Amino acid sequence: MIIGKLRHYVKLQSSTNASDGYGQESKVWATDESIFAQIQPLRGSELLEYQQLSTELSHRIIIRYTSNATPAKRILWGTRIFDINVVRNIDERNIYQELICKEKVTV
Repeated sequence: MIIGKLRHYVKLQSSTNASDGYGQESKVWATDESIFAQIQPLRGSELLEYQQLSTELSHRIIIRYTSNATPAKRILWGTRIFDINVVRNIDERNIYQELICKEKVTV
């Protein structure tokens, strides 16, 4: 892995439940750490959900190893959100991790 390929500055975020002024629970995302990453699109598909066209894109995101990356978290890159599905420790050497993520875009 050439370090220069990690050119996208992303945020690794985790969620917590918070209640609003009316006692309703809502999910709030907070940034755990900001890291450099390589983002590669893998494949995409279009779905019709609830009378609305929706596009689903799969991406491979490579980051330096961190113990914070889990499928319960997400990646934020600008305004784009990537839900983490799989975390793989490349070569089990604790140097780089591969995240397989889904980006869901509503048209």
